[in-house]
Amino acid sequence: MTSPRTILFDLDHTLIDTDGAEARSLDDVLAHAQLPLDPWADRYRAINTRLWAEVEAGTRRPDDVKEERFRRLLEDAGSTRVEPADLAARFADGFVRHAEFFPGTEAVLDALRAAGCVLGLVTNGIGSIQRGRIDRLGLDRWFDAYAISGELGVAKPDPAIFDIILRELADPPRAEVVMVGDNPTSDIEGGRRAGVRTVLFDPAGRHDATLADQRIRSLEELVD
Repeated sequence: MTSPRTILFDLDHTLIDTDGAEARSLDDVLAHAQLPLDPWADRYRAINTRLWAEVEAGTRRPDDVKEERFRRLLEDAGSTRVEPADLAARFADGFVRHAEFFPGTEAVLDALRAAGCVLGLVTNGIGSIQRGRIDRLGLDRWFDAYAISGELGVAKPDPAIFDIILRELADPPRAEVVMVGDNPTSDIEGGRRAGVRTVLFDPAGRHDATLADQRIRSLEELVD
């Protein structure tokens, strides 16, 4: 089997600690809205998960999620103290400001580039937020191209988003491409539908190992 020379990465929960950034941002947003963390943090996550599932299904645009999740949250809480747009802006600012790599990620990206790999980022996300995190974390040091669903109007697992980024990367043979991500639906099913090999990043071992061509518990395994 041909060794992969082009590696496509997911961003959230794969390269960066999205849960940590979300928790810190949500603390600020709920305090501003005068809503207690219990139960409203969990309620927010349930709403957010449902909306992003609609994005993956192609029935909602990514940028619609930014404000709609807070509109629904305030509606459920019966709160009129603040506007959804205010909470959305606060959350977006915090989500960018608190973005951090998982430990060891930079060393892995350095090693892959040193090995001659071409790297692309394929992410389902809101354009302004993802660009802010790309800039904050300096991803241009490693990545040759980005495909952000909020900018393109198409989201993983639709193979069209993979077609877009692979064109940006000079259309490498798909046998030489691998998609790395944590989500069995958007990343792994999406990669499979696009005709590329797949690696499931599953640190906790929660998913079926047969879902992807390979499952890894740490990004360091990619270098091996």
